[in-house]
Amino acid sequence: MADGHELLDGKTGVIFGAMNEDSIAWSIAEAAHREGARFVLSNAPVARRLGSMDELADQTDSPVVWADATDDEELASLFEEAQDELDGSLDFVVHSIGMGVNVRKDKAYEELDYNWYHKTLDISSVSLHRIVRHALDEEALDDGASILALTYIGAQRIFSKYSEMGDAKALLESIVRAFGYRLGKQNIRINAISQRHRGLRRDVRVRRPPRPARQRGSGELRRLRRDAAQ
Repeated sequence: MADGHELLDGKTGVIFGAMNEDSIAWSIAEAAHREGARFVLSNAPVARRLGSMDELADQTDSPVVWADATDDEELASLFEEAQDELDGSLDFVVHSIGMGVNVRKDKAYEELDYNWYHKTLDISSVSLHRIVRHALDEEALDDGASILALTYIGAQRIFSKYSEMGDAKALLESIVRAFGYRLGKQNIRINAISQRHRGLRRDVRVRRPPRPARQRGSGELRRLRRDAAQ
């Protein structure tokens, strides 16, 4: 791992959602560790047998607190334990949680299973509201703390295969805006950021269509209209 610049030296936080090396939260944790941050890693208990977060915990020397982000009691306990593990209040929280049940089942958007749809919204979006609420209730956020949520451009544009997750990310961004107004009064920041599309090369240039040639005599026509108006 490359040497850091101590950009997060002395900062503490909780990172939600690292499952394996393909997870964005995994890379965030590696970068935060490289820059000197200490943090608790958290994911749903089911991820323990599906992912490899214990490996990340060893790599970053971080404690793991397993908690379901849709369960209020588990989140309250998590923030209590995180403060004990990190010796005080937190400087940052990363929400990198998402699951589209209908997408996984390859359900067309117009044929969504609504029980799965509700579960998708609860896991991918409402979980952010729960996390922020319980962090506030437990007085876990330090002055000037920052909350970061991972979103996607599918919240604003239509990608046919993204289906219900577009709705989930749109709700997530709405929660960020609503909390942004309120948390700002407490000197706490909250933002959502989207990853770059994996298939987009950095050197791609957008080609715009050429402007239509100006019609001859257009300047003369404007002068005639101006003279007529006088």
